[in-house]
Amino acid sequence: MRMKNVTSLVAKLASGGSVRDSLAVLVIKAGSGVFGFLMFAVISRVSGFEAFGKFSVIFSAAMLVGSIGSLGQQVFLVKEVARAKHAGDERLEMTTYSFSFVAALAGSLVSSALFAVVAQYFAPQYAGAAALGGAALCFVYALSQGTLGALRVQDSVILALGSRDLAWRMVATGIIAAIPLLFHDAAPGAGTVLLVMAAVLGVVVLWHAFEIKRRLRGRSFGLKGSLSHGWVKLSAGLALIAAISGANLYAFSIVLSAVVPVGMVGPFFASLRTVDVITLFHMSTIWVMGPRIARAVASGDSKQIQSECNTGLVIQCTPTILACLAVILFSRPLLVFFNPAYAPYAPVLSILAVGALINALTGATGLILQLINLHWRQVAIQGGSLALALALLPLLVDALGLTGAALAYLVSIFLWNVLAIASIRRKTGVDPSIFGLFGTGALNFRESRARLRSSIAGH
Repeated sequence: MRMKNVTSLVAKLASGGSVRDSLAVLVIKAGSGVFGFLMFAVISRVSGFEAFGKFSVIFSAAMLVGSIGSLGQQVFLVKEVARAKHAGDERLEMTTYSFSFVAALAGSLVSSALFAVVAQYFAPQYAGAAALGGAALCFVYALSQGTLGALRVQDSVILALGSRDLAWRMVATGIIAAIPLLFHDAAPGAGTVLLVMAAVLGVVVLWHAFEIKRRLRGRSFGLKGSLSHGWVKLSAGLALIAAISGANLYAFSIVLSAVVPVGMVGPFFASLRTVDVITLFHMSTIWVMGPRIARAVASGDSKQIQSECNTGLVIQCTPTILACLAVILFSRPLLVFFNPAYAPYAPVLSILAVGALINALTGATGLILQLINLHWRQVAIQGGSLALALALLPLLVDALGLTGAALAYLVSIFLWNVLAIASIRRKTGVDPSIFGLFGTGALNFRESRARLRSSIAGH
């Protein structure tokens, strides 16, 4: 089976729900962003300059490898289970679950084992407890992607996100903050912190597994005929897309560690994690508006697609712009919250905030590329932009220090979005960016805002 309309998953995710209902996701995501910021700030405070830099590298590598090791099973389940349900084929649905469980477990085991071996034998500076903690986090994070997908298709999105994204961060933050108090001001190393994070996430995954089993009780699992559906090829393609998307988040910290002393990775990583709070508005809008955009794409009506994109931009424009301005204005105290030694790197955070703003105001480029069957072009564009930026990183860091690393990140974001918009416009005539609010013949800013209010009111 060809990897076709990969993110029709978004259309299935909240089909039939109103914008008002979907906004609950934004609340959870916002809480996750706040506690994510607090969690990394606490880790930085209790670990110290050098240990936090080391943690930053291992965490980034573990999350990237874990994303790949999940073999795209979150997307796979939402897409394929929805297809089986639409066909009314319960046997196919349960075979889909069986295949996904096996694939997720195999991918998690292989990816975490490779992580441990590479860290232990080829990167001795990260050996020992750090390698073990990174491998453990890699394993449970990869599994959590699969359990998250299973709960999503069982209409338990709030439970899935509330536990995996929010509760995990809240509990882990509390435990890590308590370590110096319990052990007489002992500073936890990177390995200890990673093991705590992995253990808490492991409990969440077990909870997910219990809930999934309860919801599927009495139904028969089986793998017979699973290979005939082309699911291995589909999972491989989804893993590649996950690798490219994850690399945008984590590769810069990993490559940076080969260019500067490991402790210097800390300020850059802290800046990225702070900017994550801004990107929540963008990601939450995709969750809210994804089904509408997907239905518009399915209809083939370019004006309707443009109108849905415009409505999504209206949702996120004001909070994103205000958040970016706040981060830029308070970049120094925000970094000092992590570590007073990070204060001189405020320009790094400001530049990354500009990148987050560009990402938000260019709209749902990745989603639309996949919906219009240009997912492989997305891989080429996003991967190529990232490769160019990473190639420039050593030169820019040599010339400008960590500010150069932030500029390399900005190059990647800008180039990827410009090329993505050009591809979308060429195929559909739609401009998903903020410029699409003007002169398209679709809903303009005022009309999009009025439509959004009507949807929230349930009309």
